[in-house]
Amino acid sequence: MGLVGHAISQTGSFSAQVGSPGSDAISKDSSAFRDWAISCDVTRGLKQIDLPDSGIVSAGMAVYATGKADAPLVVSLGDGGEAFLQFSAPFHDGNGPDFAVFENGFGSGVDAFLELAFVSVSSDGINYFEFSSISEQQAQTQVGTFENTDASLFHNLAGKHVANFGTPFDLAEIADTNLLDKQNVTHIKITDVVGVIDTAYAGYDSEGSLINDPWPTNFDQGGFDLDAVGIIHSNIPVSIGQLRANQKNNEAKRCLDLIGREVPCSGSGIGWIIVETESGYAKRYVER
Repeated sequence: MGLVGHAISQTGSFSAQVGSPGSDAISKDSSAFRDWAISCDVTRGLKQIDLPDSGIVSAGMAVYATGKADAPLVVSLGDGGEAFLQFSAPFHDGNGPDFAVFENGFGSGVDAFLELAFVSVSSDGINYFEFSSISEQQAQTQVGTFENTDASLFHNLAGKHVANFGTPFDLAEIADTNLLDKQNVTHIKITDVVGVIDTAYAGYDSEGSLINDPWPTNFDQGGFDLDAVGIIHSNIPVSIGQLRANQKNNEAKRCLDLIGREVPCSGSGIGWIIVETESGYAKRYVER
């Protein structure tokens, strides 16, 4: 959607909303993106976490979070709900942001309607490591169901930018560990922030502060509405020379089409496929 950039001063320490000077939001149409999620599994949460009989959210389908960002086609997670995404190939820690998460927030100027989520990554689909998040939003008065907030108050929380603009994440900000191969990240987990300031149910940032975002959202579209995840530093090879190097002396273990479906590595047909070998992934134009 189109946004009008109003020159209103931000109140927080971090990147401001789209249209404000210095915003780190990335457009879904940016040429930086080389890959998008090819699968998404969702565990939905309650419409209102302190009301067990409120029911589970139901808006959208998990498949809406695959492919390029295309809000309003989103999947709602509900209070504390989670989404697990995979991609055409692993991705790695490069210069600057490595991927971006898209939600369907709306508004113009500094303040907008924003629903937030924690972001974690994994290189084995088992051990996940969460980005250190920071919220400078006051936690004395609950942000109401449809109240706006200032993106500059939040860091490393998905959803701080409005629809069609992704919130960037840099793998370099996660502490090194033997359980995470930053050069071969395979999974991303998105977890809805339960934005209530009631300490019995609240979400906390990495500094132990309550995260206060619009709540309650007791309807089918409640919680974080995941639109897409775009990968910038994908391990899909870039150059023809690199493609040829990966092909040489590498026997294919598995072959995928360009949207991630497994296909025969041999047989009739000519076209592009993603080939998994002992040394990683390669994009090849082959006769099959």
